[in-house]
Amino acid sequence: MTVLLDACLGALMLCGKLVIIVVPLVVIFEVLRYAKVFRDLGSRIEPAMQCLGLGKSAVLPLFTGIFLGIAYGAGISAFYESCDVLSGVRKG
Repeated sequence: MTVLLDACLGALMLCGKLVIIVVPLVVIFEVLRYAKVFRDLGSRIEPAMQCLGLGKSAVLPLFTGIFLGIAYGAGISAFYESCDVLSGVRKG
């Protein structure tokens, strides 16, 4: 029974940490989206997007993936570094 309780508590702690990482990112993303920052950047990189075969409607999904992907990855990386989970992994 204690194993199940430990697993549930660990899962709740992980969910809490993910909420701490993801919620501020989504709030910042929404503020930038409504401030039309992504639209301005999209018009600047539109020629490069056309070379890739992407239209103007792909700007928001593209920036969503880049913004949240990089920030979320950095948050998870910092989390694992603080937990020293990867200390036994050989580098290089």
